Amino acid sequence: MTSHYEISESFRQRIFENRWFYDCAVVDRDTVSFILFDNGPEDNGNRALGTVSFGADAKLGGKKFNGFAFPMLGVAPNLGKTSVMLGSIDGVAVHGEGGGEMWPDIPKSPQGPISTGPTNVATIGGKLYVCAGWRHVCYLSDAREWVSIRHNLPDPPNPKKASRFGFEAIAGFGADDIYAAGGEGDLWHFDGKTWRQCQVPTNMTMESLAARAMAMCTSDCSPAA
Repeated sequence: MTSHYEISESFRQRIFENRWFYDCAVVDRDTVSFILFDNGPEDNGNRALGTVSFGADAKLGGKKFNGFAFPMLGVAPNLGKTSVMLGSIDGVAVHGEGGGEMWPDIPKSPQGPISTGPTNVATIGGKLYVCAGWRHVCYLSDAREWVSIRHNLPDPPNPKKASRFGFEAIAGFGADDIYAAGGEGDLWHFDGKTWRQCQVPTNMTMESLAARAMAMCTSDCSPAA
């Protein structure tokens, strides 16, 4: 078994020449997906979503797409070796065993699955989860549907600061142990049924989470009023 994948010069030029890596995601121990942008002084909207596998079944493949402002890349293991690219405004594209094409946008409504463009993604318990503004969270099901788990989450308390409330990050250990954060110290924990707000000693904007550290704060979480 080889430990690397050798790319022919002609293939390298066709796929990677005049492009740069914008994001990547680990699909499994032998597979990585990536997003490529075209080089240039301005973003022309061209994206390449690709996957490279190493080892005995080494291969490289990809597809070109257009749009996807400020995209994010996640992995949906419940759909096989499948990576998902989301645009921060709109756009859904998949690559891998789950397909290699555009999908319909995640539906937007006050009830979910989201109400604004997605802000972050995470693979939790073998599924791809997405968070968004106005405290929305959903996941991609085995049936390839976006399912809201907003449940008892209330709207942000001050509509005038709506852009500063809502979720910017999501992490967790399983479907019954998920954290979402954003806004000014706005941190919540989901136990599979109920969201509880966690008390953290800060009102600074929260933009990322480390799930290992978050495990210590469940005792400081209280249910939504």
